Amino acid sequence: MRKIIVAIVSIAAAGIVLSVFSFVSCIQRVAELDKTSKEFVDTLLPKVGATWDKATVLAEASPDFSEVRPGQPDLDSLFGVFRERLGSMREYQGSQGTSFVNYFNGRKHTGARYRASATFEKGRAEILVQLTQTDAGWKLAGFHVNSPALLGLAPAKEIPIKAGAESAAAPSAPRPGSPAP
Repeated sequence: MRKIIVAIVSIAAAGIVLSVFSFVSCIQRVAELDKTSKEFVDTLLPKVGATWDKATVLAEASPDFSEVRPGQPDLDSLFGVFRERLGSMREYQGSQGTSFVNYFNGRKHTGARYRASATFEKGRAEILVQLTQTDAGWKLAGFHVNSPALLGLAPAKEIPIKAGAESAAAPSAPRPGSPAP
């Protein structure tokens, strides 16, 4: 009986040690992902904000980011608006965010989300960035700029939209009970 108890305790102790080792290893891996993704963002955004050059973004973009989608505004036009309304980046205040690992349907996806602040010639902006990790390292998966300097943009119909967006731009029917336009 004593041998059985010793065996059970030994197995339980080995399980605990293995669990602690796995947990510590996971924490170290997440810390490394956070470090490398933040370095990527903090290197990329000042380059992008200096010139608002589409080629700078596309060089670091994931294939999904670069994919043409109906209804998606043309990057040249958007970056032209950013150049006109914001100007060049004058000061980058850094980014805050974190990386994550998701498992879905047996597939692993490693990504990161960051929020950065910067001062431009014509105002301040907050830049939201999504990353994905590929075999080639971190790549840009999403990019959004918020700034009061961008308020008052021309209506979306005047910003060139990629082919196939005609149906997406069609007005929707009024909701029941709402006044007619």
